[in-house]
Amino acid sequence: MESNLPHPSLQLSFKEKRELRFKKICSHFDKVMLSPLICYQRINPKLFNSLSKAVTDYIDESKKYGFQNKTPNGLLVPKQEIEDQFNNVVIAYRDILLSLNFSKIISLWSIPVVRYKDALISPENKERPMRSELPHSDTWVGWDKNSILINIPTLGDADGNRVNYFSHPKDMDETWIQKLHSFEEGAIKFANKCTPIKPHYKKGYIYIADISVIHQTHRDVGSKDRVSVEIPM
Repeated sequence: MESNLPHPSLQLSFKEKRELRFKKICSHFDKVMLSPLICYQRINPKLFNSLSKAVTDYIDESKKYGFQNKTPNGLLVPKQEIEDQFNNVVIAYRDILLSLNFSKIISLWSIPVVRYKDALISPENKERPMRSELPHSDTWVGWDKNSILINIPTLGDADGNRVNYFSHPKDMDETWIQKLHSFEEGAIKFANKCTPIKPHYKKGYIYIADISVIHQTHRDVGSKDRVSVEIPM
């Protein structure tokens, strides 16, 4: 006789479904869980050193052109003049992902971005509604809802100039991952309901989060510049 009870998965909340999905993703590699939607893993030192060198070379070349390729949020956009250096960053980043068996779970890869976060927020960025200093989810700017967020602190002051992550309340629902007009709008609607997670943001580690996870750039007083490699995918 067929049961009239709904399938157990249909009884899960939106948040529980995201957590179950993320748990399956993380089952492909060793990790430490910061929350049910965030984890981190130590990178093979040889692979991390290759990434650090490639990023250093890329930054040095960007400096030669006066950081003309830097956006207000600190992204160092690849340009023709520094194409070779950026290709080396992509190769080193790819090798790190392959070392964690990501090829088994990723359907679409995106090239990473190098983000240079100055010790102080720039005046031009202070009032921008999409500044990464505001708590935000990358879905709010239109990234695919099935993505995960990769972040690798690479150079500089990763302790004082870091990314802070937040945990979500139980009533998190589909509205949390809709595209919004600004991070300011999301901060009012959603971020105030979240709880900061004890910081763990160190060079030599890769941080992986569900795309719904709210996070922000945070600077302690007296912090210095920081560089990271990151991308949703």
